[in-house]
Amino acid sequence: MNIRLSALALTVGAVSVTIDAVAKDAAMDAVVVTATRQEGKVDELLADMTVVTRDEIEKHGQATLSQVLAATAGVFVTDGGLPGKTVATFIRGTNTGHALLLVDGVPVTSATLGQAPFEMLSAAEIERIEILRGPASSLYGSEAIGGVVQVFTRRGEGAPAPRVAVRYGSHDTRELQAGVSGGSESLSYALSASTLSTDGISATRGPASNPDRDGYESVSASGSLQWRLLDGHELGLQFLHVADENHTDGDLNFDNRTEGEIFNWSAYSRNRLSNWWTSTVRIGGTRFDSLTFRPSARDRFITDSGLVSWQNDLRTTWGNWLFGLEKQLQQVDTSGALVVDSRSIRSAFAGWSGAAGANSAQVNVRHDDIEGIGDKTTWSLAYGYQFTDTFRAFASMGTAFKAPSFNDLYFPVTCFPIWGCFGGNPDLKPESARNRELGMAWESGAHSVKVVYFDNRISDLIDWGNTPENIGKARISGLTATYLGTMGSWRWNAALDLLDPRDEETDNVLRRRPRERLLTGVEYTTGPWTLGGQWTLVGERYEDADNTRRMGGYGLLDLFARYRIDPSWTVESQIKNAGDKDYALQLGAQGTRFATEGRTVFVVLRYAPR
Repeated sequence: MNIRLSALALTVGAVSVTIDAVAKDAAMDAVVVTATRQEGKVDELLADMTVVTRDEIEKHGQATLSQVLAATAGVFVTDGGLPGKTVATFIRGTNTGHALLLVDGVPVTSATLGQAPFEMLSAAEIERIEILRGPASSLYGSEAIGGVVQVFTRRGEGAPAPRVAVRYGSHDTRELQAGVSGGSESLSYALSASTLSTDGISATRGPASNPDRDGYESVSASGSLQWRLLDGHELGLQFLHVADENHTDGDLNFDNRTEGEIFNWSAYSRNRLSNWWTSTVRIGGTRFDSLTFRPSARDRFITDSGLVSWQNDLRTTWGNWLFGLEKQLQQVDTSGALVVDSRSIRSAFAGWSGAAGANSAQVNVRHDDIEGIGDKTTWSLAYGYQFTDTFRAFASMGTAFKAPSFNDLYFPVTCFPIWGCFGGNPDLKPESARNRELGMAWESGAHSVKVVYFDNRISDLIDWGNTPENIGKARISGLTATYLGTMGSWRWNAALDLLDPRDEETDNVLRRRPRERLLTGVEYTTGPWTLGGQWTLVGERYEDADNTRRMGGYGLLDLFARYRIDPSWTVESQIKNAGDKDYALQLGAQGTRFATEGRTVFVVLRYAPR
């Protein structure tokens, strides 16, 4: 299936007519931090961002962070609706390793694989997600070539409030969530835990696949504490723990099993030293442990990372200034010995943002000194102009990079009888990117329309042959258009992604990336009922770099309903892939393909006092 531009134009036109016909009575003023490392309103950003709230996660019945990202603009995920399965996450068509994952400001990644475990994080522990599309190495350093996903765990306020949710559905899927939160002017807290298990379906399909059920189990917990000693002085502590077990099809009908664990924590001291200077010192770390059981071996990969940062925010009559220092330590332990198993990254960053009349601007620069690799300096510059109270335009350009992973650099030479010998390359350079984008935004009352065009050129891409080399080049250009609006009891959203992801050496389309995708959603509230759904249209993709193995386009319809029994109790239901569409996201060898979920039904009973 191809999504034709003419049909898309009609869709956008219909949305525009709807906008003109409705009342505008609400402000688009959500406060975010990821786009600048400082607090700012969404409708003032010079960047492309989506915010996902706790309420949206619950309505759509999303179980993992990957499932949440799959339903957002500018992000394509290959999880196929199967919780816990390893996925590729493409932000604006860039590689999985080009997406930086932060949990409460602390990076979460596998330093051996060089990518974040989006599929492992339980959505039950998430309060809010900020998705920044576009390079952000000038703010956060390595990996942020395609964008940044920052997860904020649960927070508390008001009187102590317990919460419980029970979810059951297809394939004997069972989920239990429980927590308590509260707070006062001086102290706030939250504690949450959840379990998820499903019998699942066979992870692969085809003549060479093992037709057993490949299930998934996960146990998660999170907590936070904020103590406001005096006005302008706050101490905070946060943790997130996830332990899961994932089954996949292996060779010789063997059921591969992977046990994973993430422990993320941070503590901070935020102090307003004057009426214009705020200092924040943060320490934190993440442990990522993955153990896979195969027919003849056990493969284990452990990453221990630590972070110390000092950020200074200066609010002056000449704009808002940002100065900071960071140090990261990464240490890995694997079942195969690496020549080098640790490295440090020392960083300094600075920024300025301000406005004068209808003009606004943002400048950021960062220098990273990576042990064993060298220095990397990145920068970004953005400018915006407010033409009217409701219409603005902005443009930006900047650079980004991704440091080679430990496997890229130091994987021990391993030989196989047929395929030859493979090993890392310690002479690799970081992958580099240069991005330009132009955006326009219209925001009026309860309605927001944004269109962003981008052109991202990536060089020194690491390509794995027998030895990895910096030989790849890619140019990824495209457009993302989004709409969000309400009128009375109705709420609409739409997101259109048009992408041209090309290998500059061959001019072929990068594998598994769709060139067209359209998300449309609607919901209606009447009395205690909220009803809604989302329709997803995805264009064709290619499994291989030569563009010979085509995967056809597809359309998915998801439905949800919520009934509020009283202010504390609700019943929710979701139907995923209501049309029972059979589609492919990844192809394997010998005619096999990775499975995708058919029609599934879930019911949730939730207790959450208001």
